[in-house]
Amino acid sequence: MYRRGYLNVDLSPEESVAGGKSRPDLESDVTKVSCPSNTLVEIRLHHLFEHFERAEALALLIRWYHWLRPGGHVTIETPDFEGCIANFTDRPVGDQSVILRHIFGSQEAPWAQHRDGWSPNRFRCVLGGLGFTRISTSRTYSDGRRLLPNVTVKAYRSNGDGPTRETQISNALDILRQSMVDDSHNEQILFGRWRSLFEALCTSDPDPIGSNGGAVQAMPPESAPSAPE
Repeated sequence: MYRRGYLNVDLSPEESVAGGKSRPDLESDVTKVSCPSNTLVEIRLHHLFEHFERAEALALLIRWYHWLRPGGHVTIETPDFEGCIANFTDRPVGDQSVILRHIFGSQEAPWAQHRDGWSPNRFRCVLGGLGFTRISTSRTYSDGRRLLPNVTVKAYRSNGDGPTRETQISNALDILRQSMVDDSHNEQILFGRWRSLFEALCTSDPDPIGSNGGAVQAMPPESAPSAPE
């Protein structure tokens, strides 16, 4: 899904079954690129965000927040986990199989696996906790039968004083703790691994893309336009 007026970032077509269809402006793993702070008006992700592990996703949201100009926004579309599982047990196995693929990915390649689930409520809680404001969500579908709902969220960086990076990091660690089952020793070890991954991404310094303002879109190679609700 190439979008004019954006810097489209994607893996090379040869790395996917959609070879020849995806023609990004920049062929790269989106986690390996960066840009100067306070420069972008929009960052848009089309069916990419669900491919990140939960610690990675939080670190990237903080990174992208600081890429945005004050008043800039992120637009993210993912499968809607809550919408997908509504009435799931009442559906025939064939429909369930298609819904499970939508949730967990098509899995024909390493990039085609989904690592986490998102919904309107979860987006509002996470983005709000990291300092984004004016958060709104809408629904689209990836199929004509409306079995495969997606959630699109738009969230803004405040025009005024926003949270410090230190506050965002602290809040992100609190969000990570919400995925712990309890405070047992094994869960603390697991949290420590999440924290190490998160902190490594927060302190990494990817190569800059050299943007002087504008918008960036990132999407995985299998992305296709969604049908509006």
